[in-house]
Amino acid sequence: MTKKSFVLYHDLIHIVSKLPSDKKGELFQTILDFVNDKEYPIDDLLLSIAFEPIKQQLIRDKESWEVERQKRSDAGRKGGQATQSKAKQSQAKPRSAKQNKAVLKHGQANQADTVTDTVTDTVTDTVTDTVTILFEHIKLISNTKIQLTSDRRKDINNILALGYEIEQLKEGYINFCNMPFTIQKKQQLNLSYFKRDIEQFLFAKQLPKEIKPISVHNCNSIDYENHGGF
Repeated sequence: MTKKSFVLYHDLIHIVSKLPSDKKGELFQTILDFVNDKEYPIDDLLLSIAFEPIKQQLIRDKESWEVERQKRSDAGRKGGQATQSKAKQSQAKPRSAKQNKAVLKHGQANQADTVTDTVTDTVTDTVTDTVTILFEHIKLISNTKIQLTSDRRKDINNILALGYEIEQLKEGYINFCNMPFTIQKKQQLNLSYFKRDIEQFLFAKQLPKEIKPISVHNCNSIDYENHGGF
């Protein structure tokens, strides 16, 4: 994944305010050329001095982002393996004593009701397992110890109602957590944002590359922060 945004810091004003108006524009153009891996020849000594500390900070920020992205990617792979194993164990779990007692109680004389109850239990177990699988994946990737509250269960059910496969949703959550906006604003547990972005992400994956839609998160932009942002 290529980094699609960068941060300019508040204290940059101390440098920029001392530059002539024409040099301010040249400085900004130089920054844009640098973050887009373009040539940025600097013939002016004053501009070179002003740009150097900005360049070094941009390099440090990108290196930190790469480390964080790799950590989340590794955690996602481990989480996928763990949840798949847990799902298989859950599917192999024998019928509980309560379920067996219910089947015997109804007997063959009430076979229709027994079939209905069994199907209902199976569907309920499947939905519950899917909610748990996705929730455990979210916990692992976000590196938190949150509980599955009724509100979070409702949010996850709304996400599952979109109709995507569980592995697609896992991949989408990793992509959501790797977005600069999500990282910088610490929105990893905002499942409403995730639901909005997963639809954009999975829809875009189905389109030919040449007509993929433009997303706010996929534009070259400056991120605004309360601490350390421009």
